Amino acid sequence: MKTWKAILFLDLVLNPILTWAAPQIQIVGQKEYNFGSIIQGEKVSYIFNVMNNGWDTLHISSVKTSCGCTAALLTSDHLAGGDTASINVSFNSEKFEGDITKTVSIYSNDAQKPIEEVKILGRVQVELVIDPHFVYLNNIKKSSPFVGVVSFKNQGSSKIRITKTNTSTGIKMIVPLKGKTTTVQPRQTLEVKFKVATDRVTDRYDGFVTLTTDHPRKPEIEIKVRGKIVE
Repeated sequence: MKTWKAILFLDLVLNPILTWAAPQIQIVGQKEYNFGSIIQGEKVSYIFNVMNNGWDTLHISSVKTSCGCTAALLTSDHLAGGDTASINVSFNSEKFEGDITKTVSIYSNDAQKPIEEVKILGRVQVELVIDPHFVYLNNIKKSSPFVGVVSFKNQGSSKIRITKTNTSTGIKMIVPLKGKTTTVQPRQTLEVKFKVATDRVTDRYDGFVTLTTDHPRKPEIEIKVRGKIVE
């Protein structure tokens, strides 16, 4: 009976001590960084800090991110009790738009919390909206030329000029463009029209329309034109 009580006493006394002594990961400061609103193509970064709130050495085994983000441990991955480490998280908005939330997972030997997470979030604004990116020819007859329309909406604060067009065989740009201009003013929508000469293309058509612009992040825009031509 005394032996059982002694074991229980030691368990009650030692467990809190062992728990306190074990490595414990803790985020110093905020766990989420909101970068606000940025233009598509811009990059943002933020440094998160982690601390070992335990006594034994904390080992950060890896740092993994969701798509579009990179993370680099700037300091040691072995932290003694009370030490801190910095993690630099970068986000490239090139292929994203709208509201974005990206998660960074930090793996360590903290038995209570083997995976800690921080987040980077915000909104990616697209300056030049192209609609559609893909034009489909749905069983178009060879005797019926197809006219495609693509709109370009400038949501930025500076004008954007279309300086050059290029098309695959069988496609011809319809000139003039809307408003007889190739300049898309801020908040303006420009329609670009092209004609597919269906009698000059194969049954399964795979073509394109390419436009060159003076936009620094979208110097070239390609619209795919695909579909089936029937007799």
